[in-house]
Amino acid sequence: FTYGEDEVNSFVGAFHDAVILYAIALNESLAANVSITNGSEITRRMWNRTFTGITGTVSIDENGDRNADYSLLDMD
Repeated sequence: FTYGEDEVNSFVGAFHDAVILYAIALNESLAANVSITNGSEITRRMWNRTFTGITGTVSIDENGDRNADYSLLDMD
């Protein structure tokens, strides 16, 4: 999917990337003849993965957590 130079809402971008991650894991599971009802196996295929999403590089660690950079922009 392509989009203009407008900034993508962070929640929409994160949801888009989550759907892409699920689709990748589901396609791999189906190719390996894993049942689509086997949520544990599909979830396992999401871990230890890096791909380019709409929000940039998406990196999921061995615990299933997304590695991300955060910036503190203001502090009172």
